[in-house]
Amino acid sequence: MGCLQRVASLRSLAVGGHVLEIKHAKPFLDALRLLTQLHTLTLPFIPAQCVEYLLCPPHQLELQELSGLSGLDDTAAAALLKLPSLQRLTAFRVDCTSFAVVKQLREVRFGLSNLEPATHAALLASAAAGHFAQIIKLELQRGNMQSDELSALLAGMPHLASLTLNEWRQLPTLHFLLTPPLQASLTELGLTSCPALPPAELEHVFGLKQLRGLALVNSFNAPLPADVVLQLESRRCLQLPLLKRFKYCAPTAPRYVVRLS
Repeated sequence: MGCLQRVASLRSLAVGGHVLEIKHAKPFLDALRLLTQLHTLTLPFIPAQCVEYLLCPPHQLELQELSGLSGLDDTAAAALLKLPSLQRLTAFRVDCTSFAVVKQLREVRFGLSNLEPATHAALLASAAAGHFAQIIKLELQRGNMQSDELSALLAGMPHLASLTLNEWRQLPTLHFLLTPPLQASLTELGLTSCPALPPAELEHVFGLKQLRGLALVNSFNAPLPADVVLQLESRRCLQLPLLKRFKYCAPTAPRYVVRLS
């Protein structure tokens, strides 16, 4: 831990390795608390108890970005309220009933798999209450919300500029992109591993006239029409006049294994 104590002016730190456990991590977390100039911290699947210990007052941490939370439960969410400098947060799983901490965030990356009903309801209620109004960049992984629920969530983010959906395998439509704030604010859109979408859903993307960056990776249930891809790749798409960056990976065909007996 002496090496950490000798770099008190460090601004960014990423730590790899196994999941931290509070019973073994206290000396390491104590050393981290000395890094008062640290702005960005990435830890390996840090549990709520470690977050609570790290931010136990009094502390002088002024972290702006924290990545690697194994889960955002009520314990971790309450602890993060003691870090008013925080602007960017990554949590691999969300399992809390209060999203008050999101009020201070600008960038959020959440895993939404297997949401509990109380968490699901709290997420939508917090968006409706304006708790997500400051978010400009949002990445959601493994979600299973309905399109109207996703619309309700995004409607509470009037300044959202970047939206990424990863592994939304049951998502059947992009109708949520018609949500009014997105039409004026969204400049970056990414869809990765969203294989249930029909290619016709691309029409909802074409409504985003401020879009400058678009990534469609292993999404849609069939390849997009070649002429549409060509227009997007050439940056001469009339529907998206401001587009500057386009990435497309056609959906991969399912593999079948035949066993002969």
